Amino acid sequence: RGGRQCSSDLFSSRSRTPSNGRTPACRHMDLARSVQDVLEETVLALVRHLHKDKKCGNDSIRCVLGLVDESVTTLTRGLSGRVWIGSNNGLSMCEKSDENAGYKFTTITTRNGLGNDMISDAMLDREGNLWFGTNSGISMFEGMKFVHVTHDDGLSSDVTTSVFISRDSGLWVGTGGGGLNKFNIRNT
Repeated sequence: RGGRQCSSDLFSSRSRTPSNGRTPACRHMDLARSVQDVLEETVLALVRHLHKDKKCGNDSIRCVLGLVDESVTTLTRGLSGRVWIGSNNGLSMCEKSDENAGYKFTTITTRNGLGNDMISDAMLDREGNLWFGTNSGISMFEGMKFVHVTHDDGLSSDVTTSVFISRDSGLWVGTGGGGLNKFNIRNT
């Protein structure tokens, strides 16, 4: 960190570098480092806790960590610092807890408003909304509730495989069997 600049071969020589001198890849690397830092802290807290609590048995990591499923499909970090962990059985939201300077995990499924429990991808937009690709379209978390984009809203297939938000506020959605879709998230 300490003032280093990132460079990336992912962008052509025609790519513009922002006035702060950091390439777009730098922001992604910073986010990856932030998620990695939180996850490393979580694992260290977990190891400390495992030495104290032997009651979980062979399933101790899932039991203590609080993941809804061991099949992790995606990770993203929200503006509030929470880490969202997508799986084949819903979302696990990880946030710092005041309790023993540890972490608290909350499970979010269709019972909480998620469109489908099969999470394929996640993306954070500029306003801090989280977009989750599911097997029933897109579920967007606005901080208090979910809003859904499905085939009825123009999505070519409800089975989403990837989501990406471009600089022009375009929500790009890769689908299973329906190709690629683009929506303007300001109008969604």
